[in-house]
Amino acid sequence: MTGAIIPLRLKRDQTSALAGFDVLAAELLVEGKAPNLSAARLDAILGKLREQRTQLAVILAHLEERVPSCDAWIEAIDADLRDFAREGLTQIARYIQQAMSCRMKVEPACITESGPLPFAVGHQDR
Repeated sequence: MTGAIIPLRLKRDQTSALAGFDVLAAELLVEGKAPNLSAARLDAILGKLREQRTQLAVILAHLEERVPSCDAWIEAIDADLRDFAREGLTQIARYIQQAMSCRMKVEPACITESGPLPFAVGHQDR
């Protein structure tokens, strides 16, 4: 299984959890891909959620393709990992729906089922 190591922040380096989205949101505003900062932030959040959904779906597919190991302990761990990945995908889908709902309130004409127009990449949120 592949993945990224996520370093923990030191207390002195702590910033807003949304600070990373502000950089992308500012870029979207400058490029004219969002009408205002709220819409740009939501677009950035939706883009990140879709990226995470794709990554987790790849991990789940890998787990489901594994050949049985004939070791009950490993099989139990694999089953747990598959269950947690499915739960994660379900949770991400909920977050996407909530973010899309918020985005609709900010600018109703600019969002589609596959995402805000600047981020539409063919992914469906169902």
